Amino acid sequence: MVDVRVLAGGVDHGGSCHALAACFEGVRGCRRTAAVTLRTVSLNRISNLTLALVAGAMAVGAISGTMHAPSIAAGGAVMLVNFHLLRMLVSLLIRPGLGPWAPVWTLGLLTLKLTIAIVVVAGVLYRFPVAPLSFAAGSSMLVVAAVFEAVIVGEPLKRPVERDRPPHA
Repeated sequence: MVDVRVLAGGVDHGGSCHALAACFEGVRGCRRTAAVTLRTVSLNRISNLTLALVAGAMAVGAISGTMHAPSIAAGGAVMLVNFHLLRMLVSLLIRPGLGPWAPVWTLGLLTLKLTIAIVVVAGVLYRFPVAPLSFAAGSSMLVVAAVFEAVIVGEPLKRPVERDRPPHA
């Protein structure tokens, strides 16, 4: 079992991924008992790392002349805004005490956010002189930052975190 802990705003939202462990069953050379390092993932560090990666990609693109630096910045900015909107929607969904209509409102807001994101990306690509491959490179920096945070930068946990179990009646 791989356990991933997510810290958002100082609150531990935790989670397990049993499917990942199941994917490695039967793979040659993989043992189910292999040691797994549990890491704490910080969403703020992902945002900061994304900014640094976008800045680095802009510098490399500008120096080498192979990519359009403003397009890289536009792609990174669109993904960061989308990331923070998604983060706000998830925190709205998991906030206690919002009543039974919280999932409905969250689904409606998520649909609105995705529609706006598609319209903004299409508008940016259509209206402004944006190089599509450079835009895609800037957009992909969020995924690179998230994987880098989860695999390398995240702080290792000292011991497994026990799940809250309901009291037995």
